[in-house]
Formats: sequence, C-alpha cells, structure tokens
Amino acid sequence: MKKQLLFLTMSATILTACASSQPNDDQSSVSSSVVEESSSSQSSQSSEASSVEESVSSEPIEESSSREQTWSSMDEAIDFYENTLRADLGEEQARIDLESKFYDRDGWELIENEGDTMVLFKPNIGREGGQAVEFIKRKDYTEITFFKNDTPYPEQPGTTKVFRNEDHILIDKEKKDSNSSGVIDPFTPENAFEYMKETGRYGINDDIVVEYSVYYEDENYYQLKLVSKSIQAQGGSGTVGIYHVYEDGIIVDTYAV
Repeated sequence: MKKQLLFLTMSATILTACASSQPNDDQSSVSSSVVEESSSSQSSQSSEASSVEESVSSEPIEESSSREQTWSSMDEAIDFYENTLRADLGEEQARIDLESKFYDRDGWELIENEGDTMVLFKPNIGREGGQAVEFIKRKDYTEITFFKNDTPYPEQPGTTKVFRNEDHILIDKEKKDSNSSGVIDPFTPENAFEYMKETGRYGINDDIVVEYSVYYEDENYYQLKLVSKSIQAQGGSGTVGIYHVYEDGIIVDTYAV
C-alpha cells in the first residue's frame, strides 16, 4: 500500500514539472505578434524616412540671384566695355577704334574681382601709365567708373557712366524714388523737366528753360532741349543740353553719349 502511494506521489510530481515546462501558446502568440508589429513599424518608419530623404535630395536647388551679378572673368568685363563702344559709336567705327594701335585688349590687367565688382587696369597705349576702370554689375545695369590716370585704385575716381545690361546703352539711373515704374506721373514734358530739376544733378535753375520738347512714342521718352535765357539774351544759342527723359525716370544726356 505504501509503495502504491509513493508511486502515485512521484507520478503527480513528474506531471506537474512537465506541465510547468510546456510553453504557453497564448503568450508565445502575443509575443510574436508584438515583435512582428514592432518590426513592421520600424520598417514603415525607415521607408518613410527614405522617401522624405529622396524627395529632399531630388528637389532642385535654386541658385542665388546674386550669383548672376558676379563677374566670371576679365573677358566678361572687357566684352562689356567693348560692347558699350559698339552701342555708342556703331559697329564700324567701334571696330576701327578697337583694332587701332591705341587699343590692346590683351593689355588689360586684373586689380580686383570680388562679388559684383571687377577692377581692371587699362593701359594708355602709346603713352606711359594707364587708369583703373571699375565695373559694378547690378541686376539691370552696370556702373563703369574711370579713375584718374596713374593713380592707385580707389583714389581719385573720375567719370562714372551707367549702361543697361541688355543693350549696353548709356543711361542715367538717378531716380526720384526706388519705384522703377510710373516715376513721372502724369508723363508730360513739363513734369519731365520738373523731375530733372528735382534730381539736382543737371544744374537747372531759374535761368534754364525748355526751348522745345519732342515725344518719341516707340521708346516712350521726351527729348528736351534746355537753354539758358541769359546766354540767349547776349546773342548766343544758349543751349546747355539735350536730354532724353523716360517715363520710368531714366535720363540720358545725349552730350555725354
């Protein structure tokens, strides 16, 4: 009897131990589901991050507008200078001047090239020395300043001229305000003359008047001939200048072209 009880007790112990060692199917299933979900989430996040990165990297990079206002080389500035001569003198006369013994394209030397400013040394062919020439490129126009002969840059700047980038025509960029459209409104010869007075750059006083004005519709400007009353009273022509005044405030001194 005791042997039977002992056998039953040992059997129960073995069964209990086996039961506790078996894996719980429910727990295993839940754990596997969590791992799979976590792996799927990480994969999704990685895919989204990759997609965003690809989208950003494929986005075109816009170049700074200021890059367009820099000088790529000496040749670009020299080309601009030569083109102003062609626009001023005409192709044939400019060709004669540029091919004469008094001009040497290869003689220009670089002084400075930084940002929108290029400074070159232009030799005086046939004479000693030369002059510094400063080119400042803006969005729509370029300023060229000719310095006094045989003076170190930037000492003693001389004449500054402004040329349109699109066609190299000489202009005067002095404006009544920063608005480039509708500066002279209404656009009449009287208002064009008053606008010239307000710039303070043309020496216009009570002695200066408009002798005649002509409107050029194609280019939308008034040609004004200014005269001095006091000089005319002394028997002279009295002419002090002929100007083209555009509606947007650009003034071209035809005597300076």
